[in-house]
Amino acid sequence: MPQNVNRSNDNCNPFKLVRALILGAALVPIAPLGAQQAEGPANALEEVIVTASKVGAASLQSTPISITALTSDDIERSLIANQRDLTQFVPNLFITENTTLAQVFIRGVGTNAVFAGADPSSTIHLDGVYVGRPAATFSNFLDVERVEVLRGPQGTLYGRNSAGGTINIISRKPGDEVESKFQANIGNESLLQLEGYISGPLSESLSGSFSASHSAHDGYREMILPTAQVDEIDDEDTQSFRGQLRFLTGEDTEILLRADYSQWDQTVLGYDKVLVFPSLTPTVNSVFGDFKRLPDDGPSIYDREDWGSSLEINTGLSEHWSLKSLTAYRENDMYLQADTDNTDLPILITTIDDQSQTFSQEFNLTANFERLSLLVGAFYYDENNDSNLFLQFLVPGTSPNYFPNVKIESWAAFGQATYSLTDRLNLIVGGRYIDEQKTFNQDFRVNLLATGNPIVGPITFTSVLDGDDVTPKFGLDYQLTEEVMAYGSVTKGYKSGGFNFNMTNPTLPDGSQRAFGPEEIWAYEIGAKGEYLNNTLRLNAAAFIYDYTDLQVQSFIVAGVIDITNAADAEIKGVELEILARPTPRLELSAALAYLDATYSSFRQAQITGGGFIDATGNNLNSAPESSASLAAQYVFPLSSGGQIYLRGEYNWQDQVFFTADNNDIETQDSFGLVNASLGYETANGSWRVVLWGKNLSDEEYVTGTAGFPPGGRSGRPGLPLTFGLRFTWIPGIK
Repeated sequence: MPQNVNRSNDNCNPFKLVRALILGAALVPIAPLGAQQAEGPANALEEVIVTASKVGAASLQSTPISITALTSDDIERSLIANQRDLTQFVPNLFITENTTLAQVFIRGVGTNAVFAGADPSSTIHLDGVYVGRPAATFSNFLDVERVEVLRGPQGTLYGRNSAGGTINIISRKPGDEVESKFQANIGNESLLQLEGYISGPLSESLSGSFSASHSAHDGYREMILPTAQVDEIDDEDTQSFRGQLRFLTGEDTEILLRADYSQWDQTVLGYDKVLVFPSLTPTVNSVFGDFKRLPDDGPSIYDREDWGSSLEINTGLSEHWSLKSLTAYRENDMYLQADTDNTDLPILITTIDDQSQTFSQEFNLTANFERLSLLVGAFYYDENNDSNLFLQFLVPGTSPNYFPNVKIESWAAFGQATYSLTDRLNLIVGGRYIDEQKTFNQDFRVNLLATGNPIVGPITFTSVLDGDDVTPKFGLDYQLTEEVMAYGSVTKGYKSGGFNFNMTNPTLPDGSQRAFGPEEIWAYEIGAKGEYLNNTLRLNAAAFIYDYTDLQVQSFIVAGVIDITNAADAEIKGVELEILARPTPRLELSAALAYLDATYSSFRQAQITGGGFIDATGNNLNSAPESSASLAAQYVFPLSSGGQIYLRGEYNWQDQVFFTADNNDIETQDSFGLVNASLGYETANGSWRVVLWGKNLSDEEYVTGTAGFPPGGRSGRPGLPLTFGLRFTWIPGIK
């Protein structure tokens, strides 16, 4: 019988009460529960500094944006390895992937489209550099100082297409003192992770840092077919390196030169958990397997190389004015080959050979006066993406080959000003003008597998898409008390249009272009940020409504062929609550709670797997669970030797999520929870740490995404199983 992941029973949902609590907290700022003391208690929370506003470092609590900021300590103690792990700690963040191509959703805003011709709707920035291709998104958090997740449209200040929000990964700058750290991690499935960094001065005005990591483990999934080309898949073998140089020239100028390189070699996991076989496979010959034993018989190859460099210059022009220049170049090369027919028979092999090169330049001019802070800037982006796709239909013995090339040239002018109307009330006004041109060059042909000779094509053509837009922002923030700030904003988000990478004709019969247009969001948000009980309790809350128009929706036409159209409008409403408390110096508690009502307000022609259309108006958006929660507790036990032992537990719960517009009962994941725990020891001076850890301790089986393979086949991408291990950390130089 096919596996159905059933709809959750809302009557049993423990988050009905939580929703009401979140809504109340988001809409009404809480009065302080205790007066601020001149000096905080021993269990006071540390201040978190962010740079999200781009006008300089500022406290998280005084920044009127919905932000989750994870420090290097947060990343280490929760074993956050890369962007995938953030979903367990950030409200309304959902990250999945098509094989290894990232799909990032923030508050329900994202896209399944990952190939040449389409862009993400929620973005990644690495040290301020926009990372545009989904093939280049995932990176190991190596020598990272902080990760900032900005929720809501960031169309004023951030690069391209940050309609849903953006994830900023911020590296640790080289300092004036020698610092180093080395870490080894061993675990089940032959896990071995080695990483370390060293940083310090090279001369009076020059400092540098270098970091490196290696991560490898065996496959988490076993191949059960005797004809399988590999014994197991979902393994890992990656290497990453990062180097930085920091020059200080005079009192007011800083120059940062950064370079990084990563190499990935894996047997790739795709949509390998069979949910329903396509009708072309006789049931009697079908093998379903389970989450760890998969009926895959084809190749499973994934090779990827990323490298990039950037030059950042920060200089003070006067007492009030400063200038920043950020120049960056990045390359990504990916080769992927996998069995993608969703059967236990050798029918369809997909090969993708993708290369992209990007260049970006940004200038920021900032000013800070007594009542006015101002940023004006310019941004230029140039991308060249070659993505060769080979489909081998072993039955009937043909191979459609697509050779799309996409060139993007985009520039923007932007600015944002914050003016203090009173000592407590600030007005924010900003806007960005973006102008972009995409050129799509296609070479299509169909070859006979037996001879390699073409039977269709070659068909070649060029299509050009021009677009521009203005994205404004208006906001107010008010300091209710010394500890509580409330804010509200109206922001427009914009994502540019694009092309279907496997289109074989630039125009439809009526003469219209097969390109799809941009999508837009008007976002309305209110929020409050406060610290209470002598800075031992931090509570940040937000409520929002989105008017989301012209969604770029991806549908499967036939195996290996997709279609993206501006097919729908949507309304998204939600609330979020983040809590951090330290009742005693030894105990820390945290929670991130979210409620999301994301539905299509108009979607009359939603295509379904296997053919046909339905009216999906009123259905849930994909990858947008209604409720989610992250809970964590950590307790420290001091030892007579001066060292300490700590115990940490984490629980992450997610409501039912749909992966298609028709909200069918198969391509969905029911509500589930994940339990993580760790037990650590640290020496008195902190130079040595040992941590016993485990993730998904209940070995929960779930999928993070699904795909339909016409005519009628459905399968899912399994989530990570139980993993555990022992981590050793050495920080030399601590006395």
